[in-house]
Parts: sequence; C-alpha cells; structure tokens
Amino acid sequence: GYAGHPSVPCTDTSQQIALYRRKLSGPLLDRFDLHVEVASQSGSVLLSTSEPSENSESVYARVAVARERQYARQGKLNSELKASELMHYCPLEEEGQRLLETAMDRLAMSARAAHRVVKVARTLADLEGRETIAMNNITEALAYRGMDRRAC
Repeated sequence: GYAGHPSVPCTDTSQQIALYRRKLSGPLLDRFDLHVEVASQSGSVLLSTSEPSENSESVYARVAVARERQYARQGKLNSELKASELMHYCPLEEEGQRLLETAMDRLAMSARAAHRVVKVARTLADLEGRETIAMNNITEALAYRGMDRRAC
C-alpha cells in the first residue's frame, strides 16, 4: 500500500503491515542479494533536467572492469560462487568476520543470507578496485539487506 509514502497517508495498522510482510518467507528473501527500499520521488525531481552525478557510460566501464577482475580471479562472477568457494575467493578479515557473525545473530540471518552478503561485499570491493574485502564493504552489503532488519 502506501506505507512509508511521503505524501499519501497509509490507512493500514502496524499489525496489518506486519502480517502483509510476513507473506514473504525468510527462505524466499534469502535468495535475493539486495533488498533496497526506494523512496517515492515528486514529479519535479523525476522530471528534472539536471545531469546525473555519474553517467551511464562511466558506470558501465566500472562494472565491466569489476567483472573482468572476477573472471581473472576465479573464472566466474561472484554471484556464481558456491558456498565452499567463499573462504578461498572472499576471505574476511577478523573484524569483518566478527561484524558478519554479529549481524547473523541479531538479524537471525541464515547461512544462505550470510553467503549472499559476502558475495555482495566482494563485488563492492571489486567495484572499488580492491583486492581485499574492507569493513565498509561488509557494512554496505549488510545495509542492502533491509528486509532482514524487519525480522520478527
């Protein structure tokens, strides 16, 4: 409905919203790498003629370089890595490991969801041109798991 909409009031109760969100099961949500809520924008913002902060060509070039880096490192994309390959291709520093373990406990994340976080963090590091997964990559990857934060 209109829950979270900036200008249209939501008429549902918090209990109705929670019941609706529970229809998306944990195992189904685990299969999505990113859970990103996009805020509604006004017509004036959407129709603005101002230039975007980064053009499509430069984004495409960064993504192409990141994909090349993944193929060179492991012969496939990060999204195609098996759980057994994560330790080899996506090692976490001790600090990142602790953060992920804490998030798993607090958000009741499954192993599948945690593996997806690691793959996204590896991709973020690739986009930055980093050989290792930094703490900010884990933090950002966890931020993309918005539906996990709504756990019961």
